[in-house]
Amino acid sequence: MTRRAPRNGWTGGQYSVLRFVWGAWLALHFLRALLWVSGPEGRALAQVVWTRPLFELLPNVFAGVATITGTAAVIWLALGLVSSVLLAVGRLDRIASLVAWYVAACWAGGVGLEAVSDWHGGVPYLGWLTLVHWLVPGAPYGSWAARGRADPGNGWALHDVVARAVLVVVLVTDLAHAWVLLAWPGSSALIDFGGHVGLQLGSARGLGALVLLHVLAFDPRWIPRCTDAGPSVLFYDGTCGLCHRSCRFLLSEEREGRAFRMAPLQSGLLEGVLEAGVLHEGDQQATLPDSMVLRTPDGQIAVRSDAVIAVGLRLGGLWALAARVAGWVPRPLRDAGYDLVARARYAIFGRTEQACPLVPEHLSRRFLTADDELPS
Repeated sequence: MTRRAPRNGWTGGQYSVLRFVWGAWLALHFLRALLWVSGPEGRALAQVVWTRPLFELLPNVFAGVATITGTAAVIWLALGLVSSVLLAVGRLDRIASLVAWYVAACWAGGVGLEAVSDWHGGVPYLGWLTLVHWLVPGAPYGSWAARGRADPGNGWALHDVVARAVLVVVLVTDLAHAWVLLAWPGSSALIDFGGHVGLQLGSARGLGALVLLHVLAFDPRWIPRCTDAGPSVLFYDGTCGLCHRSCRFLLSEEREGRAFRMAPLQSGLLEGVLEAGVLHEGDQQATLPDSMVLRTPDGQIAVRSDAVIAVGLRLGGLWALAARVAGWVPRPLRDAGYDLVARARYAIFGRTEQACPLVPEHLSRRFLTADDELPS
């Protein structure tokens, strides 16, 4: 039976960006808490009253010691920090997300620690994120577990049932927030579904987790892609490790295989493109072999940062949003950043012997050789 393609626009790379932000956000707050308990203020831990997370069903590790010391707190917070880093890079990320949530829930249960617990009141939203993370397929593109596999995308897709469930949770949460704000005007509230409705006057702790949950409820297909009459051709340096990674990125994020064809600069197809294409004003043909070159179906040629932006617009979703934001940056600044990376690409990413990445046959059809004709 053929598996139906998902209707939502989440791809492995976009989800990995969300996972990285989630893990990095947690890591920063664990680091802040570590610095606090390592300092003189850490002595106040002995007077903290600890509550139990998840409707008081789970024990609080901090409450297990009558007079918790700064050393004990450092050990547990360091565990949360390491778990957050593993979550960010996609290494053992399911277990890491659960450990990070539990350590955060225990720490947020300290009555009087709100000043150094920025996720206080937001632990339930971290719990929702953790639950969803366990439900989505593992090893999306951009995770540690996906490194080096033949098929970059590997058919990864966020199940439509999970995407709809996240949207329902967010809508219910927003309605509950609206009800609280209407009932208590002037307050800044987060609904703590961990056991009670908590009003926190003057600030909204846990806002970061709530924002991440909203991002996950967002369907990237709501940001449409730039569509052409046919596929664009991306010319890349076939000896560059970074360019090979860029090709693998496109193979993963453009699932339908309709928007792009790829060809190495060494294939000889570029010469015909330069004769028929139209360059942007100020571009020099002599510099093209060292640059990324995108040829659109109407014969337009984009190079350097303009090519990167054009690729993002044709991918759609969060990549199109990032491309539009990058388009606001003056072109000289964008190109300067592109040139800086281009000059260092061999030193950082190395050289390759194969002109095209080694991918399965159904993906290799997206690459053009000297014997192929350019799509029109």
